[in-house]
Amino acid sequence: HGYTGLRFEDTVSRFSPNAKHIAIGTKSGRIDLLRLNGDVISRVCDFDRHTSAVKSISFTPSGAHMVSCADFTVRLWSINGTLSGHIGVYFSPVNVAVCRDERSVIAGDTTSKLQTLTFNA
Repeated sequence: HGYTGLRFEDTVSRFSPNAKHIAIGTKSGRIDLLRLNGDVISRVCDFDRHTSAVKSISFTPSGAHMVSCADFTVRLWSINGTLSGHIGVYFSPVNVAVCRDERSVIAGDTTSKLQTLTFNA
């Protein structure tokens, strides 16, 4: 039971820590969240808040949230489809990684600068 929703515009993909979900970012700024259950792949939800290509996605260690970056923002999403927070930044992040506390994020840009960002609890 393959998933046929993938498009040429997909830019990045990441598996959740438990490998039950995969998030796929697109050039249009949308993120598709899919659930993997054996050989069955189903759509959980779409996240449509970025206005440019999604550069990076990272799941929190628990897998309950994911972080994405694009368009001078870093966004925190619940895997149930809700936006949990966003931080506007003065640089264009191209990579994000979530720290163990699940609220702090390391964001990097094209000049190799790193910045630590923290979402409010």
